[in-house]
Amino acid sequence: MLEKLLEGGFNEEKSLEIINSVIKIKTNENSFSTVDAFIFNLRTANAEFVKLGSAPTYIIEDGKVITINSSSLPVGVIKDTDYLPIAKQLKEGTVVVQISDGVVEEEIDVNDNYFKTHLQNIDISKTSKAISEELRKFVIKEKKGLLDDDFTIMVSKVIKS
Repeated sequence: MLEKLLEGGFNEEKSLEIINSVIKIKTNENSFSTVDAFIFNLRTANAEFVKLGSAPTYIIEDGKVITINSSSLPVGVIKDTDYLPIAKQLKEGTVVVQISDGVVEEEIDVNDNYFKTHLQNIDISKTSKAISEELRKFVIKEKKGLLDDDFTIMVSKVIKS
C-alpha cells in the first residue's frame, strides 16, 4: 500500500497517515502493521529509512556496521503518524540489510547481538544475493534450525552504474 501511495504522488507522511487511518477503520483495536521502508534516490544516493514498529536495519559502510532503529509504534496503534524519517547519504559499496523480527527479536539489544557481530565480518564484495544467502544460512545455523518465527532478510547494495 505504501509503495502504491508513493507512486501515486503522495509524500511519505501523507501515505503513512492514510495507511494508519485505513488500518484503524478496517480492523479491531488489536490490529497493527509495521512499516520498514528504505527509500533510495538513484541520482543523489540519498536514502531515507521509515521505521514504525519494525526490526532494525543495518548499514555496512567503510568497515563499520551502523544500526538504524526507531522506537516508534506500528501503524494502527499510533494516534498520529508523527515519525521522523532517518536520512543518510550512502556511498558506493554500501550494503543495507533489512530484517524482520524473526532475525533479531525485540528482547535482543539491536546494537549488540549475534547478527550484527556476524555483519562486521561479512565480505561485502559479494553480490547482494550471495550476501543474503549467507545471512539466511547463518541465521538458521545460529538458531539450530528451530525457528520460532518467520524471518526475512533483504540486502541492497549501492553500485555506481
